[in-house]
Amino acid sequence: MSLGLAGTSLPARTSRTIDAMSAEAARRYTHAEYVALEAASETKHEFHAGLIVAMAGDTLEHGRLQASIASELRTALSQARKPCNVFGADARVFVEESDRSFYPDASVVCGKRQVAFDDPHAMTNPIVIVEVLSDSTEKEGGSRRLTRREGGSAARPSGKKRQSMSQSK
Repeated sequence: MSLGLAGTSLPARTSRTIDAMSAEAARRYTHAEYVALEAASETKHEFHAGLIVAMAGDTLEHGRLQASIASELRTALSQARKPCNVFGADARVFVEESDRSFYPDASVVCGKRQVAFDDPHAMTNPIVIVEVLSDSTEKEGGSRRLTRREGGSAARPSGKKRQSMSQSK
């Protein structure tokens, strides 16, 4: 169980997707309540238009891919002399248009970083968002979920492990 607001608790999740509990039956939270929960929580959660979902742990391979992607992005941006910063999986992103907060595997912000009005720990202006998808995440619709987040497109390089990138508008 994860500690919730005002002594309540949220059920722990073992997947990045919402479990069998239907969206209609789930308690809806405000974004401000989510921000307070995250500040007090030992685990990370995503916020999906009122629903709070605990994030599952990642595999060693997932972590290796995250680090490799962030390193490649840093190198490319540095060589291009772009005034950009690369952020890892602990950097939260908030998309006001879809009322979502999430932790992408990597993200890039060029210029001054902007944060959410009610969450100083969530960026609102990444130009690149990267999600590393496992075969099971992709089967659950992970690439569609990423595409919906920013209205961007998903790219799938060939190879055993697929990586999906979405560039925001």
